[in-house]
Amino acid sequence: MKQMGRKFLAMLLAGSFTLTLVSCGGQKQNDKVVDASQAASSLSKVGTYPISDKAIEMSMVRLSMPNVTDFTTNDFSKFIEDKTNIKWTYQTVNMDTADEQINLMMSKKPLPDAFLFSTPKVAKYGVSEGLLLPLENLIKENMPNFMAYVKERPEIWGQITQSDGHIYGLPSINDCYHCKFRNKMWVNTKHLEKLGLKVPKTTDELMKVMKAYKQANPKGIPMSGSIDGWGHQFYDWITNAFILDPGTYNGKLVLSKDKKVESIATTAEYREALKYMHQLFKEGLIDDSAFTQTADNYRKLMNNEGEPVLFAPFGTISDAYDVNAKPEAYAAYRVIEPIKGPQGQQHATFFRYDGIAENKFVLTKDCKNPVAALRWLDYFYTLEGYLSMQFGSEKDKDWKLNPEGKQGLDGSKALYEIINQYSSDPQNHDWQDVGINFATEKTRFGQATDNDVDIKSAAGLEKLLFIESKEKCEPFAQDPSKDYDVLPTLKFTSEETDQLNQVTVDVKKYLEENRAAFIRGVQDPNDDAAWDTYVKGFENVGLPTLIKLSQTAYDRANQK
Repeated sequence: MKQMGRKFLAMLLAGSFTLTLVSCGGQKQNDKVVDASQAASSLSKVGTYPISDKAIEMSMVRLSMPNVTDFTTNDFSKFIEDKTNIKWTYQTVNMDTADEQINLMMSKKPLPDAFLFSTPKVAKYGVSEGLLLPLENLIKENMPNFMAYVKERPEIWGQITQSDGHIYGLPSINDCYHCKFRNKMWVNTKHLEKLGLKVPKTTDELMKVMKAYKQANPKGIPMSGSIDGWGHQFYDWITNAFILDPGTYNGKLVLSKDKKVESIATTAEYREALKYMHQLFKEGLIDDSAFTQTADNYRKLMNNEGEPVLFAPFGTISDAYDVNAKPEAYAAYRVIEPIKGPQGQQHATFFRYDGIAENKFVLTKDCKNPVAALRWLDYFYTLEGYLSMQFGSEKDKDWKLNPEGKQGLDGSKALYEIINQYSSDPQNHDWQDVGINFATEKTRFGQATDNDVDIKSAAGLEKLLFIESKEKCEPFAQDPSKDYDVLPTLKFTSEETDQLNQVTVDVKKYLEENRAAFIRGVQDPNDDAAWDTYVKGFENVGLPTLIKLSQTAYDRANQK
């Protein structure tokens, strides 16, 4: 898959703690849906094209990107218009100011028919204010391709449903296998080989290897990281040797096998993890800048002469090195299995709910033909629609289906082969990543891959990430029937959100400040009094409230 697009979407779709407002929808929304459904009688049969014999014109607001020149004259825009007979007038917003621009648009009349990719906040404009259409009935009646996917993955329906029972937006799918194991630790194998060291399997072995490297290379850095990069946090990876770490999820909340929301941040196991990391730091084995440096500065550090960092957390090693500029450094790093802790804990956190970006296509209450708009969108939820949007609409020139003798990423028969490869240069042939993606796991695995592709090359990146994740992460993914699990996206009522707005900020700040203090020795994790004070301090910043409301939201979403 395309490197820039893969990384952009992975970051976009990565799960996070989401405060989603919920309130009762207005009756005018349901009335609008009933009226709109009557328009179906003037359209073609569901699933056939063109959608209408007569051209239907509507307006759309969408995100602009520098590598797409003009959506109005774009080749794919013309293709999808000719295929469906739906003509959109496009108005673009840029990423930096999209929210402000959209909020201003939502205050004016009439509203655009639709928003794509950059969309109004569903909680505010759909659930609370009734300016967006509830779509669940129209989806069932007019989107057979999307509903086929829902049949394969029924949990998707619940994931895109707001807690008032309505669906206001359709999702973009990027079911990236290796992205769900984003907390990977990479080791410079050349450094290990030079010192005659083996890849560590346990926390004890990890400390010994780091010490040996530091002794042999006083200016070397045994382990580093960044505060804001994708999968760059060393502490999340190390904590998995003591207890399942849910990543940057606010409050370190997890779901127990009994379906109870808990926080690992106050557990004895988490304390042991902090003790271990404090010892590493005390020995000079953890880079102090890892607590403050940005992803850009971390990359610069990795590219210093001699590649000084031995153990480096990254979601993908391409975030550290340009393979064309530094091929030897790029090739030297490989993922290691999660280390086993003193109590036998050994986890590679599987972020199972990543890959679904909710509400990437919404219709407003002023939409002139919701039925036609959804039938137009349904084409995107096909393999042909996905390939045409991403790479261009010319079959056998931009892409080929079922290529003879080709294998997919996972070794199965390839579903398709990309001919028109991605380029970050400005172009006007396709939409790249700013549409509705339908990159399911099956689709991603189905891309033709050269069996002999060099995984040390740029072309072999996806193969490299697949192999490393499959062999070194998946075997250690959490089992929800036995272990803690990550939480799905939770949706809160407006009253709950009022309580959580400040609590989430306070809990996050308190947790991060104290984690750094314990690891760096500003506070002693071995001091019972210091630990007790830390645990009690969570009451003051609202962790019990966060847990209680999260449990309520989880129970509400999963009630039978």
